[in-house]
Amino acid sequence: RLDLEWVILGKVCLDGAHQPADVSSYKTHILPNGWPLEPCPNALIVKPPEYESNFKGKEMFSNGYFDDRLAKNVFVCTENDDKPGMSVEHRKSVDIMERNLEKNDAGNWTAPLPFCHEVITLPESRGEAYKRLESTRKTLDRNPIMKQHYFAFMKNLFAKGHAEPVPPQDPTLLKPCWYLPHFGIYHPQKLNKICMVFDSSAENGGISLNKLLLSGPHLVNSLLRTTGTSYGFYFLRFLWYGNNDPDGAIVEYRMKVHIFGNTSSPTIATFGLRKTAEVGEPEFGSDAKEFVENNFYVDDGLKSMPNRRQAIDLLKHTQAMLATGNLRLHKISSNDLLSPT
Repeated sequence: RLDLEWVILGKVCLDGAHQPADVSSYKTHILPNGWPLEPCPNALIVKPPEYESNFKGKEMFSNGYFDDRLAKNVFVCTENDDKPGMSVEHRKSVDIMERNLEKNDAGNWTAPLPFCHEVITLPESRGEAYKRLESTRKTLDRNPIMKQHYFAFMKNLFAKGHAEPVPPQDPTLLKPCWYLPHFGIYHPQKLNKICMVFDSSAENGGISLNKLLLSGPHLVNSLLRTTGTSYGFYFLRFLWYGNNDPDGAIVEYRMKVHIFGNTSSPTIATFGLRKTAEVGEPEFGSDAKEFVENNFYVDDGLKSMPNRRQAIDLLKHTQAMLATGNLRLHKISSNDLLSPT
């Protein structure tokens, strides 16, 4: 007997009879309704307990006649009651990050692309990426300033080691790979600075890279870049001009970092940021860890402190902590214009 209901385990009878183990052609019990069932000799009589007439609600429920584990916890409140639970897909994404997130020799966090399932085959995507590049080139030729910005962005991308040409003898050529179209956009307030965006939602044969990836839970935090793993290189290829020369031949490149267009990138970047805070807590303090976990949105951190000294100490600790993961916290602004004392 449970507090809220009765549960019967094992074989039960239906209207005083149950199915016989075998049927004899010489002796068969026929019920009034015509079913050949054997009468059950057993009986179960349930007598409800006698409750006190002065039942006073959940206090009596948890401490009185219903005193077992279910009754004790049925009205217990926890800090997670008002938080949304993670779906199966979100839990799978987090599990992939927890098992595979690690630092490389350069001190950067590396994480795989969290696929929904193992990718065996993919439709051809290079042709569509080539057409999109031709379209982008026509746009750039009509706008010389945009063209200059686009090639400058690519130059910086290669100089930082975020992308590289696909090696000629790369064995991954025999494995499924994906080519991403790309295009440039301007920030409304930064018209002299272009940003190249990879179109991870571009489809070929009904498939896109984003359809293959787990988005992960919405952790609401920074979109700092995290280095990808070698397996992810297969799915982050793109076409561009050799040596970043507008007159050069079109060459295959691959990204070495997670890109903004991927549906999984926000979760991956946030996971790496929070992992840096978790690992750095013993050395830099819990206040820096809580600042990163609770007061960052996108790539901005916002925090109010009682005085400027505490604010400066928090920023210094957080900067030093994030630096251990090659993450730079800068462009700091405050409404206190006085120098610290």
